[in-house]
Amino acid sequence: MNSAWTIFKKELTHTLRDRRTIITMIIFPLLLFPVIMTVITGVTQSQIQKAEAAKLQVAVIANGNAQAQRLAQILADDDGIELQQDVPEDSIRSRILAGKLDGAFVFESQFDTQIDSFRAGNLQLFFKAAENLSVLRNRLRSRAEDFEKQLLADRFSALQIDKNMVEVLAFDEVNIASEREKFGSVIGGFLPYIFILFCFLGSMYPAIDLAAGEKERHTMETLLTTPASRYSILLGKFGVVVLSGLLSAIISIVGLYIGFQQSKGLPDAFIRSILNIFEWQTLIMVLSLLLPMAIFFAGILLSISLFTRTYKEAQSAISPLVIFAIIPGIIGTVPGITLNAQTALIPILNVTLATKHLLSGGRDVLLLSEVYLSMFVLGLLSLYLASKMFTRESVIFRN
Repeated sequence: MNSAWTIFKKELTHTLRDRRTIITMIIFPLLLFPVIMTVITGVTQSQIQKAEAAKLQVAVIANGNAQAQRLAQILADDDGIELQQDVPEDSIRSRILAGKLDGAFVFESQFDTQIDSFRAGNLQLFFKAAENLSVLRNRLRSRAEDFEKQLLADRFSALQIDKNMVEVLAFDEVNIASEREKFGSVIGGFLPYIFILFCFLGSMYPAIDLAAGEKERHTMETLLTTPASRYSILLGKFGVVVLSGLLSAIISIVGLYIGFQQSKGLPDAFIRSILNIFEWQTLIMVLSLLLPMAIFFAGILLSISLFTRTYKEAQSAISPLVIFAIIPGIIGTVPGITLNAQTALIPILNVTLATKHLLSGGRDVLLLSEVYLSMFVLGLLSLYLASKMFTRESVIFRN
């Protein structure tokens, strides 16, 4: 065991000197989410504020309807709207596409007749809002709703009806789900995707360097001549790969936490709810799921790296496996897929669903035990595979 510890310290020191590993394992996951969330929320808020403050160029095509003047007045009273006069109806589309108009209200020729006969009047809103759909549409739609309220008030008055008589149902929705349950399932689907990816990436480069890399540098032979047994050497290398994956995943979660704390564009209630989910008991249970997964990844990656001959060959063989690590994480975010006796046995997917279960406040001991047990069994099997590879001369000295 002392030999394994010595090998572990040696390989860890070597790994921490590798610039690429440090960037992948520490710097990248720590800075990625704060930078992304700061940039995205900042740009989004800036664009929304710009769209809300922009003065809209709007036209009203009356088609002989007197009621159109009322809508035109509502638009003219809005400081954020400039009403364009005498716009031909057949030029609306071309003007909007050219950016000369932001929107246009077109009344059907029989609009006044429809309203006078207590029917719905046909009114079209033309706009182009591929990017700022919600902002532009909502601004124009709200003015149309003001116009609709005036027409409704006139209709109630003409029919001598109290408008309160029309509202036959006072419907109120009461969602008794806690904030943790509402937001826990959301971040519970997103968080595992993050730490699974970084656990894999954090394990990948050390696994390649400590196996295929040493074979390529011809330092593996020197290591095998030491008094340390092959199992001790393997355990030392295995421990470094596991630790690298764990650190990368944990740092990515820390980066995500920092990103949420520094985010200025998200609603305060949402931020508070998300940060409250990260209570220490739940966080410890979530992080404990990383250990068997890191062991599983380490065994698989070391086995592949040992079988390959060069660093580049190992990288080519392992890189496509990122997809197979991510897909179960994505499947776990699909609504309706929950943690049960069957899904608890599926590798990686079970970790995703267990995380979602924990962050939503669930504490099903049997299902969680099944997840831990299945992942530890798979981890031990992957370690056994790596040990078989490491004890075969044809693999270690494969040219």
